[in-house]
Amino acid sequence: MPFAFVNTRSASFPVRSSGLFQGDSLTLHAYFQGEINTLERTRSSMAEEIVRLTNVNEELEETATEVEELRSQLKVNVGFHDPPDDRP
Repeated sequence: MPFAFVNTRSASFPVRSSGLFQGDSLTLHAYFQGEINTLERTRSSMAEEIVRLTNVNEELEETATEVEELRSQLKVNVGFHDPPDDRP
């Protein structure tokens, strides 16, 4: 029976023209086990990236808070050191 590779967004796998898988069960098992392993590595990488980005986000939020505090202090200091404007 002829077969083709069905392509999806993330994988391609052999199917018979009737829609049933081509090949023995060990070959298919090995193929899908490889796909599972690839997806698990991808999931692991994405989890690590989420942790990294969360840490970066927390650092940026702390920096933003510090910047706002410094801006407030600057306004106080500028107002304290500048003489009043006596223009009519």
